[in-house]
Amino acid sequence: MNNKLKKIVAVLAALAILTSGWYFFYWLKTPQHSIALMADAVRQHDLKTFEKHVDMDNLYSKAYDDVVAVIFGSDKNANPIIMAIVKGIKGLAVPLLTSETRSYIIHGDKPDGDAEVQKSIPAGNENGAEIVDNLKSRTGFGSLKYEGVENTDINDDNAIVSIKLRDEKLSRDFILKIKMQQLDDGLWRLQEITNLQDFMKEREEAVKAKLAELNKPIAGQIDANVKLDKKLLQITSVHYSAIIRMLETEVNLTNTSGKNVNYIAGMLELYGDDGKIFYSGSFASNAVLRNGSSKLYKFDFELNPYVKEDAAVISSDLSKVKWNAYLTNVAFDDGSSFDYLTELPK
Repeated sequence: MNNKLKKIVAVLAALAILTSGWYFFYWLKTPQHSIALMADAVRQHDLKTFEKHVDMDNLYSKAYDDVVAVIFGSDKNANPIIMAIVKGIKGLAVPLLTSETRSYIIHGDKPDGDAEVQKSIPAGNENGAEIVDNLKSRTGFGSLKYEGVENTDINDDNAIVSIKLRDEKLSRDFILKIKMQQLDDGLWRLQEITNLQDFMKEREEAVKAKLAELNKPIAGQIDANVKLDKKLLQITSVHYSAIIRMLETEVNLTNTSGKNVNYIAGMLELYGDDGKIFYSGSFASNAVLRNGSSKLYKFDFELNPYVKEDAAVISSDLSKVKWNAYLTNVAFDDGSSFDYLTELPK
């Protein structure tokens, strides 16, 4: 190698070192690096580092509001009773979520962690734990796997980071957008999830589709043993109220299973012009349906005009509304049964 070529190689090597060094120090000040530090803190049970990079109080407070908005929608603001209950529960749920997270960081999946969380629940506030479990179930965060950062949009000391999460139960990816704020030392702290409502709605639709897929063969088994024929759908008044109405439906069931049926349950669904369900109600009966026989079943659903879904039914022309009734559970006298899945398998 001649001297000229050696000089060129030396310059290129120096540039490579400078570039890699610059990139390394740049990486240390990116939101992605702080996310990596969060993940390391969880693996190493380092609560101090985790709390430096995650504002749990703000994160869970905003997340709680988003979950409530998805569950109650505009009715939350229209009903003062619901608002009072929601605000009261928030005071239980947010500290519990924070306590549960801290315990998980310290103990991981060890039983000691669960015991510590249980000790932190004040007497009489056990419902808070149920609410926390419900929130985790609705978001699906317990079964999501972090796949990496998809995109980062930095604006001064704020950043919106799009991260990819894999849901193995649904065999699909979701994008969660998180807001981060830069700290005085150049590192970043997670403040809130900015698209949690859209994320929840998207995942819930995916769960419904997956459950429908899993329940399709069960529906075939039920139909092969107990045939349902729709007969009547109408709205009537009630003697105990001038405003309450009753939605009545009649279905005929025929048992061809070779066994006696001692319990049935099912769903009634009404569809709008867009094909989407605008009202649904569940029904059940433990009347015995003997093998080879048919029986007419009547089910009632109370309609309150101050509830949005009920009001939509009351104002509808049922003669033009598409509706369906189907069985989700059938139990026989020999102890066997067919049952729809209501949640994804573990």
